[in-house]
Amino acid sequence: MKKAITVVCIILLARSFGYSQTSSAPANQNSKADSVAIEKTANNYVEGFFNGDATRVGSAVHPELVKRIIYKDNTGNAMIQNMGASGLIFAAIKHKKADPNPSEPFKATVTIYDIFNETATVKIVTNKFDFIDYAQMAKIGGEWKIVNVLWANTR
Repeated sequence: MKKAITVVCIILLARSFGYSQTSSAPANQNSKADSVAIEKTANNYVEGFFNGDATRVGSAVHPELVKRIIYKDNTGNAMIQNMGASGLIFAAIKHKKADPNPSEPFKATVTIYDIFNETATVKIVTNKFDFIDYAQMAKIGGEWKIVNVLWANTR
């Protein structure tokens, strides 16, 4: 009798933590709508930056965004440069330049690496910029927002 009660308790405890008999991983209730919204957020961020559209960039990022890049000098010394949401929006407006190859349309590739509950990790690459972004997003107030970005030059 003790064994049966122990087994039932273990099953109930496992289910309360999101485990089921058919799965060894926690249950995750993310939907296709989350994936679409995450991709839209990433595109608002990168297309907005490309077009100098502060409204689109601002809609994609959390006000407490931290964007970082690691710079190295020619001797290998490294530093981390930080940028916040206001700096990113300012840079989008200030650095708007003429497209050197306007016959080639802007294209962004958004790769969603992981979505768990209300967090996501995404890679953003374009055909117009010489950098990539690894973005972490959070679903806040029902909207996906970029809260962290680690970026790197590709040249």
